[in-house]
Amino acid sequence: MIQMQSLESISSMEAAVTDILTTLTSMKMHNLFLLKTSPRYLDRLVDSLQQKLKISEKMVSSRKIVVEKRQTAAKEQMNLEPKLDIIRSKTKELQRQVAEEISKKYKNRPVNIMGEINII
Repeated sequence: MIQMQSLESISSMEAAVTDILTTLTSMKMHNLFLLKTSPRYLDRLVDSLQQKLKISEKMVSSRKIVVEKRQTAAKEQMNLEPKLDIIRSKTKELQRQVAEEISKKYKNRPVNIMGEINII
């Protein structure tokens, strides 16, 4: 029977057999076989999926908390900006007054206060 076959038909049959063998020995088929035959494998897989579900739920709740904290921080910043502007202006005024007082003590010489205070 094989002697009656042509080279092309034998090659196509070999390719079909190779494809079937590759499909049957793939990792997907191996996992399906393990699911069907091994209760321990199934239990481990279920545990792993449940653990991943818990982690994803925790990440979702964590994300919500982070969004809420960001919104709270933005509101707090908006509330504190006017106070910061007042503090800056009062600091500049105090710096000017200190410079005037020092100048008076040294016969009205010009006084330049240096340091981090000028960064404000």
